[in-house]
Amino acid sequence: MKQPLFDGSVIEAGSSLQGIDERLTAYTRIFLLFLAGVLLFGTAAGYLIAWKLTSGIERVSDAARRIADGDLSLRVKLCHEADEVDQLVNAFNAMSENNEALVTELRTVTDDIAHDLRTPLTRMRGLAEVTAAGKPDIESFREMCGAVAEECDSMVQLINEMLEITRTESSINRLERTELSLTELVRQAGTLFSELAEDRKIRLETKFPADHEIKIRADKLKIQRLVANLLDNALKFTPAGGTVTLSLSERDGAAVIAVRDSGCGIAPEDAEKIFKRFYRCDASRTLPGNGLGLAMVQAIANAHRARIELESSPGKGSCFSVIFPPEPEEINS
Repeated sequence: MKQPLFDGSVIEAGSSLQGIDERLTAYTRIFLLFLAGVLLFGTAAGYLIAWKLTSGIERVSDAARRIADGDLSLRVKLCHEADEVDQLVNAFNAMSENNEALVTELRTVTDDIAHDLRTPLTRMRGLAEVTAAGKPDIESFREMCGAVAEECDSMVQLINEMLEITRTESSINRLERTELSLTELVRQAGTLFSELAEDRKIRLETKFPADHEIKIRADKLKIQRLVANLLDNALKFTPAGGTVTLSLSERDGAAVIAVRDSGCGIAPEDAEKIFKRFYRCDASRTLPGNGLGLAMVQAIANAHRARIELESSPGKGSCFSVIFPPEPEEINS
């Protein structure tokens, strides 16, 4: 501070800045220490977060490599490391489960097809060997060619049915949905199968509402195939003098197609297996067929988001009911 005097002199007074400098130095040290602490903590926290994220990703990558080597049952353990990692692990495990199911199904189908094709191929080879070893006349060769042609037709039919089931289940062929009258479809199915039922001395009955039509949006050809397979299955297992009933009704706004027979029925242990491809229970092993009819029914029902109910007891017949969703506009959306 400066103070002028009467004679022109100036008195200048001041104070030491040492204290301020010391405080500034102390503040600077504190700031630097705090900054170093923040940087150290941030680095540690960042490393920890990165380690948690990368460890989860590394576990997923390691599992992917092991699955690629053939261990399809392997799953990544959920460790709750981070929301993003947990979502990645859940998605990866779901994908792995789907892949394992598809590969298992493919192996099963391949084994089943190989088993079912082995029989006609063996028969064809036997016919050829017998014909070649026998008397070389044109009639024998003609009979052999006819038998081989029939066996080839059976194999082609088997392969086509398998392809159709697979395409329907995987939605490769999109459903051709139109509004159709189930009432008219049931009426036509009853007329079509009445002659076959009569030949087998079986009474075929059809029941549907007389006061109104029941309509849904669905693939007409697929629904016709579904009803035909159910009727064919019922007629196959119903003895002469029995009854098969094809009915159409509504349940809580849902259309219900039911096929009831008075046949041999289905054992409880077979109820969950009859919709599998090529599965044939003891009662059906002596009857014609390849075990694909009900598998096709289930594939068509699933494609239309319908469900199948089965009521059956040995010796008292069976009833297959297909319940279509009450909101047909959502079918196959």
